[in-house]
Amino acid sequence: MKKIFLVLGLLLVLAGALFVNFSFDPVVRNNLVLAIRARLEVGEKIVFVPDYSRDAPFQQWGITTNSVWLVDQVRQIVPYLKREGAIADAASVGIYPGQAYFSPYIGYRSFQVGGSSYPPEDLVFINERYILRDDPSQATVVGILVHELLHIQDQFFFQPDDILATESVTSAATTEVLAGMCRAGRKDACQAFWSDIEVMSLSAVEARLSIHKLGWIFDPLMDLLFRTQDQSARAEKWEQDFGSQEDVVTKYVSVPWNQLLIPGLLNHSGLRVSSPEHIAEPWRMGDFRFVMPLDDTEFLLGESGIWLLRNAYPRVGNPDYKPADWKLIGSVAGGILLILLIFTLGVFMGRKILLR
Repeated sequence: MKKIFLVLGLLLVLAGALFVNFSFDPVVRNNLVLAIRARLEVGEKIVFVPDYSRDAPFQQWGITTNSVWLVDQVRQIVPYLKREGAIADAASVGIYPGQAYFSPYIGYRSFQVGGSSYPPEDLVFINERYILRDDPSQATVVGILVHELLHIQDQFFFQPDDILATESVTSAATTEVLAGMCRAGRKDACQAFWSDIEVMSLSAVEARLSIHKLGWIFDPLMDLLFRTQDQSARAEKWEQDFGSQEDVVTKYVSVPWNQLLIPGLLNHSGLRVSSPEHIAEPWRMGDFRFVMPLDDTEFLLGESGIWLLRNAYPRVGNPDYKPADWKLIGSVAGGILLILLIFTLGVFMGRKILLR
């Protein structure tokens, strides 16, 4: 039995050593640090129970709805869209939906879709599953609502011919609006913002580990640092039922983080909103219809957060960047020394177990 524990221990040490070695990849290391910080910033979930009259809609402030809470949030959020520069028309005060409902979704959409919007009709739906859970998160629902309200503002957040551009730009803009709401004092928006940062940072970690052929480390790492036992079980169940859903991750997480928010933050260029071309060429100096500032996201990340991103992505805004030779040598040497140290410690602990 002791030999089995020794072998398992050495395998864990080897896995740890491999991870430490590749954690010298700044994309892995810095995004992981940012994700840990985001998790700490999220804090305790704000549980809420909004009113919901099911299939009995009524009028509230000119909006047909089945929830007073939902209309109250619409009235509070749309002015933030104007304030945060998400509305291109300077003369517009923002578009309010004519109808806003909590609604059941059927089939797989019930599990996979948070909300829907139909800009021509100024119609917004929020999936009722998100409020009928045992512990519904107000931050999650507010984040979904911000996203759907952005869709109905103008054509820049609704391009039916290019869903990737539509959802990616809208997701990035949602993060910035939540940052602004957070700075204005809304705790639910703070939770939603930091949840976005955590998910996006971890997606970068997973993608980078996969490039290094170490994708298998990601789930154990999540279980160790970010998931409870129940959350791990749910994640495993989701993977079994729906797979990795790479297209969803691309639209709502990877492209908004890697091609929109990071370049916009590090270049101080903001979120450039114009046409699908800016997705394929995020650093292109083109004719953008309007630029949404990312000042609130930058403020909340702070100097330390921006430094982590700049250190992880030094070529952003600097295509001529070349790492100094001594930095490369130092990283490799440091990685080797740490591997030797961890391996030696593992052997030492294994011997202690065998000698007992």
